[in-house]
Amino acid sequence: MPTAPKGEVSLPGGRWLVVNEQQPVAGASEGITVNALHRVVAGNLGDVVLGSVTSAVHNCATCRRMSPVDVDVNETRDEYVERFRALAREGLDELFVPDRLPALAGGRLAHFAIVDRETSVHAETRFSFRGHRFRYERQIWPPDFPLEIKTALYIEHLRERVLTGRYRSGADPEADIEV
Repeated sequence: MPTAPKGEVSLPGGRWLVVNEQQPVAGASEGITVNALHRVVAGNLGDVVLGSVTSAVHNCATCRRMSPVDVDVNETRDEYVERFRALAREGLDELFVPDRLPALAGGRLAHFAIVDRETSVHAETRFSFRGHRFRYERQIWPPDFPLEIKTALYIEHLRERVLTGRYRSGADPEADIEV
């Protein structure tokens, strides 16, 4: 039984199984539908999908700048983390471009780092915006989304939390605000 994306197994009677079928989500900035098993009958006479999941990001300015890359289920931790680092850094740089909406205009990116903790890897961003200092950290490994979607979610969630004021400033005005 194949495990690679879009593996096919021929069945009698002009039927076949597609294992780990992966398709882009129509109309999404980034997105993927993964079907665990898809039984197809020749001539469009019918098909059955077992175990399907869809993940998508819509209207994402950051996503459109990222080049779509097939999800690599055999990607190592280090490869995934390095690709996340590059895509996230590009997205963060775009987020702090003056006069570009919906950016954090007037903000300044101070620090972006990957934090390796034995069983997980986190991305940490420190920045200033409207007179406050912020710290944003999220787990990126083990992955819970394909890389491009995980990166877009990281950037969009950071922006949404700050722009909607979904944070609490602490008692110490010099301390970073966790978002």
